Amino acid sequence: MSVASDLTASTRTASSFNYAAESVLGSSAMFSPSCALLAVVSGSRLTIRDVASLTVLHIFSCIDKIEKVEFSPDSQFIACAMFSRNAIQIFSMVDGDWRCRINEGVAGMINCLWTPSSRSIITESDFGIQLSVWSLLDNSTHIISNPKQPTLTPASSSSSSSSSSSSSSSVAFHSPDSFNRLHSTILGSALANFSDCRTYFALVHRIETHDYIGVYGVEPWGEMSKFKCKTSDVAQIQWVPNGGHIIAIDSPLTYRVSVYSLTGSLVASVEAYGNALGVRLTALHRAPLAFTSAQQQATSVFQYPLPPLQQLAAVASYDGKVRLLSMQSWKVAHVLPLCAPGDMPPGLAENVLPLVEVSVAPEFGGGSDAASARSNVMRKLGGGGAAGGGRNNKLGGFVTRELKALPRRAAPLVPSTKSAPTSGTSWVGWAGDGSLVACREDSQPQCLWVWSALEGRLAALIVGLDG
Repeated sequence: MSVASDLTASTRTASSFNYAAESVLGSSAMFSPSCALLAVVSGSRLTIRDVASLTVLHIFSCIDKIEKVEFSPDSQFIACAMFSRNAIQIFSMVDGDWRCRINEGVAGMINCLWTPSSRSIITESDFGIQLSVWSLLDNSTHIISNPKQPTLTPASSSSSSSSSSSSSSSVAFHSPDSFNRLHSTILGSALANFSDCRTYFALVHRIETHDYIGVYGVEPWGEMSKFKCKTSDVAQIQWVPNGGHIIAIDSPLTYRVSVYSLTGSLVASVEAYGNALGVRLTALHRAPLAFTSAQQQATSVFQYPLPPLQQLAAVASYDGKVRLLSMQSWKVAHVLPLCAPGDMPPGLAENVLPLVEVSVAPEFGGGSDAASARSNVMRKLGGGGAAGGGRNNKLGGFVTRELKALPRRAAPLVPSTKSAPTSGTSWVGWAGDGSLVACREDSQPQCLWVWSALEGRLAALIVGLDG
């Protein structure tokens, strides 16, 4: 394994190519995190353009077909991965002559990820043997051994997508051939995450059939602690927004949510029920942390107070409910059932009528004028509300009316062959200010429940069209 930097390589200039005849057939493009650069990948060639003028700034050639491209979080570097060659080539957006090449060697390479500092890159070896952290500053390498291999299930896929956004602000492109493979890797799963303050990295290890969580300091890299989990099979981990605790979720076979301090002490353990499928996904409302100084970011992150609207964690399970956990007491603050308002416990859905989407052909309204037709639809259905757009050349909108039962999806005639059933809460999303949380359930995909997070009451129920 080696890092080779070539500072004397010649730079290709824009005048040496005829860009008017450049073919874009079969190429892929992506924007940088700063939205100022556009990277176009075509085979083994990488073209960097300015977004404002589309002027070509750099052209780089790699040793083989590019399988993954990822901008660094600060948009100053770009990494091109050639997994078939176990190599990564890194180019600078500031200095076109600067080059860097990483060769993983016999261990192989299946994925890579920029660190939040943009001065190191993490590579994952084949078969999940180890993670390697390569520094662009001093050519040093830090090896992290025995990472746990992820199990690709619908639960892990959903959770990884919600937690990966906090790891880094880098932007990546994956070729179609390598997308599924990268999605099942350690760096693409919920078993490895950076803290929101970007100074710590947590990773789940598998050592002698037991799960451990390792906490590592970033820049310089070093192990801070490694402790054994008091669970049977950790499926995902998430950082609390202030970086003071780590939430570990057990496999879908068991409902168990464990909260650990960074030293390994078990702060809380939540088990809502037993003998049934457990947690499917978790969602924490995250907002940028405003540090007054670099010292506060480095030393006082654990004491950083959470605003009231960021003190709840949504835990969705296979029983069709979402439980909001308080990050102060780590107790269940609210239980949100995803069912019809009339079937909810008293006080959860008072004076809340579903917003039902309706659609009708233009001739139903008796006229060609769209506004008149929509008004006729609302009047005939006995509801009010603002009309929405059409679908499939049909007029439609939302009306408020009472439903005796919510529409449900018919059970498939052929049982699913997936490792986890498609039931329970499938999606949870937070509003920008954290005051509302929206949920969707697999057996009722046309329905969207919107809850008041602090009060634990239903704010709105939106029922869409089938299909």
